[in-house]
Amino acid sequence: MLLVVARLDRAIQYAAAARVCLNYRLGLLDAPLEAGHDSGG
Repeated sequence: MLLVVARLDRAIQYAAAARVCLNYRLGLLDAPLEAGHDSGG
């Protein structure tokens, strides 16, 4: 059972990371992850 949970956890993390990568590539993220990091001053 622990193996199944570990695999599910890894799959969820991979899916989340892939989604974030896709959002960055497609420019769908409205705001930067760190507030004020992109505001240029």
